[in-house]
Amino acid sequence: LHFILTAKNASNDCTFLFQVRGGPKDALIAFATQPSGSLLYQEAFLATYRSFVTSYELVQKLIKRYSYMCAGKERQSVKVANQTFSMLARVVDELCAVEQTRKLIRLIAKFISRLISEDKLKFAKILRFATFSLYNRTMQFYKTIKTNGTDGPQVNAKTKSSSESNSFEKLKQFFIHSRCLIIIEKDLFFRNFTIFDFRSVLIAKQMTYLDAELFHLIEPAEMLWWAQEQNEKKSPNLCRFTEHFNKVSYWVRTLVLESNEQRTREKVMMKFIKIMKQLRAMGNYNSYLAILSALDSGPIQRLDWSKQITDLLKEHSVVMDSSHSFKNYRTLLAESRPPCLPYIGLVLQDLTFVHIGNSDYLQPEQCNGKRNLLNYGKRWQQFAILDSIRRFKSWYV
Repeated sequence: LHFILTAKNASNDCTFLFQVRGGPKDALIAFATQPSGSLLYQEAFLATYRSFVTSYELVQKLIKRYSYMCAGKERQSVKVANQTFSMLARVVDELCAVEQTRKLIRLIAKFISRLISEDKLKFAKILRFATFSLYNRTMQFYKTIKTNGTDGPQVNAKTKSSSESNSFEKLKQFFIHSRCLIIIEKDLFFRNFTIFDFRSVLIAKQMTYLDAELFHLIEPAEMLWWAQEQNEKKSPNLCRFTEHFNKVSYWVRTLVLESNEQRTREKVMMKFIKIMKQLRAMGNYNSYLAILSALDSGPIQRLDWSKQITDLLKEHSVVMDSSHSFKNYRTLLAESRPPCLPYIGLVLQDLTFVHIGNSDYLQPEQCNGKRNLLNYGKRWQQFAILDSIRRFKSWYV
């Protein structure tokens, strides 16, 4: 392994801060299983290992390392074996549904059988529980796909055509698919409602419930894969979340533009500006920016609006000023107290920039002529982005 060593002197003591710079694939895996290793490095490894090794290959290598260390009788070897198993259990427990294959399950099942034969029942039980958890997540994932299709929470056929239903049908679906329905009258949805029949704060809450549910389903690996491959099959939950963002934006745009009367359009605009204000107060920047992108779109901006609406919209548009890498939005997000729902598009943009702007391997001149050493500095940057999302997600568990 190659390290960057930074020395700090304090009271005549020299403290060294170690940060992994890079190394061969096997060395990076071995370092993650050291009993006295850095916990921060282990978390970074678990979050980013898919960028340089497949889950199947990693499980295979961890089983091999565990077996090798168990063969040793030294105390240190036993510690390394235990830490290796701990890492293996974490890897299996955090596998995505799309990673489950018969080949992988057979490999894990074979190892569990071996643990049982060696009378290591505690380890076998832990790994079997992690495997069952993976199986349940996979079944739930495919059940969701079968029920809702690849588009996530669906609207019925009527909502897909504005000519066949009124503009409030999509909001009606928000309420139907939310787990936090607020329904008093039994015939609530049989009446002809408009968006003005609901308070802005209530609409914002229901939109936030939907966003939070979809956001929680996104695995960090999906964002990492998307930045590298943009493969929809590998990132199904992420695709559903981004499609939901687009649906909200198109829904808002439709409601504003469907009326031919200027007065009605301005009334709808004011309603959505009020909803945006509530979403921002709740920390739901995903739907906040979905509405803002709609109100700031070309078809709407080409129309004439009152000075009041123009001024109010400018106050919100400043948030998405793209200058200085969206500094205003990043500052707003940093100052917000969790729970928050970030704008996922900027997260994917950051991950893509890191992927494109950094090579996967260190240059030979950076490591005394050695080749094929993975650039772990790139993984540290990826981890910093993914870890910020993990902190937001932890509030919705």
